[in-house]
Amino acid sequence: MEIEEQELSLPPRSKALYWFIGGIVAIMLVGFGLFHSATDFFKEKISASESVAETPRQVVIDGTNLRLRYAPHPNAETYKRIDGTNWHPQKGERFPYKGETEDFYKIDYNGIVLYVSKLHTHID
Repeated sequence: MEIEEQELSLPPRSKALYWFIGGIVAIMLVGFGLFHSATDFFKEKISASESVAETPRQVVIDGTNLRLRYAPHPNAETYKRIDGTNWHPQKGERFPYKGETEDFYKIDYNGIVLYVSKLHTHID
């Protein structure tokens, strides 16, 4: 007994459907490639602008006997040493800039967020 091999062919409608699906897949792959390359392009632009913005700014002390405060207000509690005396930064001392309000710069002093008056300081 011999078995005949038959070649299976798809009906014409199925072939058209496969071509249609193949075309959709091809369009999606091309679209994804374009999207991926475009987003990489924008990532490079963003990272370049971020690197400029990442330059750390410093608040420089211009005056003497300046007090560092816990809040941006002239009557706010001041930063004190363990013995209870006020600690005054030296003229020319620098602190990392963290932001600002109307009259005060927000700084980082050894991991503590403090505020210093803008009158006797500048940003470098």
